[in-house]
Amino acid sequence: MTATQPKILEFGDRLLNSHEYSSKKTIDLFPSSETYFAQLKRTKFVPVLEEEMNTDKFVEFFIEKWNPRKSAVIVVNTIKRSIEVYYALKSELKGRGIDTPVYYLSTNIIPKKRMSVIQEVDKLLRANKSVILVSTQTIEAGVDLDFDMAFRDFAPLDSLVQTAGRVNRNSQKGEHLPVYIVKLAHDSDYIYHLFNRKLTMELLREYKEIYEWQYNKIIDRYYDKILSLGIPQESKNIWNEGILKLDFNKISEFRLIEDLSFICDVYVEKDENATILANEYENIILERGDYAHYNSFERKALLRNITAKVNDYIIQVKERKVESNLLQNFEIRNGVKSSLRWISPKDVSKLYDEETGFKFV
Repeated sequence: MTATQPKILEFGDRLLNSHEYSSKKTIDLFPSSETYFAQLKRTKFVPVLEEEMNTDKFVEFFIEKWNPRKSAVIVVNTIKRSIEVYYALKSELKGRGIDTPVYYLSTNIIPKKRMSVIQEVDKLLRANKSVILVSTQTIEAGVDLDFDMAFRDFAPLDSLVQTAGRVNRNSQKGEHLPVYIVKLAHDSDYIYHLFNRKLTMELLREYKEIYEWQYNKIIDRYYDKILSLGIPQESKNIWNEGILKLDFNKISEFRLIEDLSFICDVYVEKDENATILANEYENIILERGDYAHYNSFERKALLRNITAKVNDYIIQVKERKVESNLLQNFEIRNGVKSSLRWISPKDVSKLYDEETGFKFV
């Protein structure tokens, strides 16, 4: 529970700007948490931030620190970097005659493929096999995988703790397994707020190594400093104008990360099942065939069901990448109005890679 501190409630109280709330203090539902955290020995942070690394330098560093008999996860901040690292690492391992499997995970590949990768990696991990996973922050969101070590591109402290949670999860791999923190060029600058980065860097530079039993203390300091700045005007505007006045345009301005590029949903019609699903989706909307005999409530229920399956083939791509690759509108397929963009079966080989997903051509 280290990464998600209850101090968020204190932020909320201040945001309400009410005397009734501002006087309240957070109550720890686990009073003996200090004793619990003091016993944790699963992982440790190892900051390696003296110099910035490019992809080749990072792969060299990885090979130096990695034990070929161990599993490892590499978490970077951008899709572009993740693809570079994935191919560079595979090439380096092949050149050294090392046959450890390397997998790739990001929102650049369709959800169906992401689930397949997670299942395959999990199977190898449970069998105590050596495996490497190259990922973006996708790995942080509820993915139950247990590696021997991690390599994390620099990020705010809460994200670093999330990555540590993918190492030695069940305390069965020994003590103080390493989570190396590196800085890959300026990638973190494009994703995270300046103050969060600056504060994290200041805290990390106080230590050569940070053991798990120390995470709670350092995270507490991190949130205390953020809280001391008060509530950002942006948050006040979203609360007062968006939430209280139900201005959904104002709410839509909220972003967890600084990258505000517009994102497009792209349907990748990469196999026969994707084609069948797309046809059914269109038939329901156009009330064709058997669907013409269903009433509106039945069609809505069917549409919800088919949409959930269609989502297995949808990726999110930045609008500028969509435009530069001249992706077609889904409407071109059969006239169904939709906000989706579309990679047709004939264009899949040109625009979508089975291993790393959407191609930036």
